[in-house]
Amino acid sequence: MKVFPALPPRSQKFRDEMAGELIELSRQGATIAEVCAEMCISRATYRAWINEESPTYRPDFAEAAAIGDELRQAYYTRVGRQHLTYDKEGPRVDAALLKSFLQAVSPDWRDRSEVTVPQLPQAVFAPFAFTQPTPPSDEDSDA
Repeated sequence: MKVFPALPPRSQKFRDEMAGELIELSRQGATIAEVCAEMCISRATYRAWINEESPTYRPDFAEAAAIGDELRQAYYTRVGRQHLTYDKEGPRVDAALLKSFLQAVSPDWRDRSEVTVPQLPQAVFAPFAFTQPTPPSDEDSDA
């Protein structure tokens, strides 16, 4: 049986050097999940520290997170540009690379987009309403 080393305990305590660590990790292209794992904090803690309405808001960490987002995007843009291939139709990028780029730059990105269709009032559909034909009555068949 393979034994895995224990994960370091997650720390909910903010350390001053965390803002610098966040910027450096983002400069290397680390995703938010990787940053959290490296700093031994949960994503919930990360979100709380950058949310102005949170009681545990950390302005210096929030500023570092904003800078980190820009650095991460620049890193993946640079990597994407380096992996472009060109043919007679123009530049091409590998689909797997594009997917990993989108996931790294936008954590909320998904393969599928869900479309929300607004509920329209019934009156909008009235001109297009389909009505069942009424069956002939016995009086109609006598005629």
